[in-house]
Amino acid sequence: MLEICALIDFPDGDRRLIPAADSGYELDIVIFREGDRFYAIDDACTHVGASHLKSRVEDGVVECWLHKGKFCLESGEPVRYPARIAAQIHAVQVINGVVTLFPGVHPRDAS
Repeated sequence: MLEICALIDFPDGDRRLIPAADSGYELDIVIFREGDRFYAIDDACTHVGASHLKSRVEDGVVECWLHKGKFCLESGEPVRYPARIAAQIHAVQVINGVVTLFPGVHPRDAS
């Protein structure tokens, strides 16, 4: 578990890069905020490894900026070619007003 920041310091539409050195996870992770939802995904597209930090998020789907492959941020599953391999996603929760990342924990397993 890694506390990222206060909820009020993470505005809607924002994104944060969490370096592997800070999270203890093997790869950097990007956290996106879309409305009241937070999503976290490995910062390496499974297609060719492009950073998701520059990618666009809409309706719970991230579109890789490089080749336009898309991934569902709820499941990690690819939803548009050339993405074919599922992405690793991570649980994010707001706990006592603090955005908290659970590296390596799938959101369905975080309850």
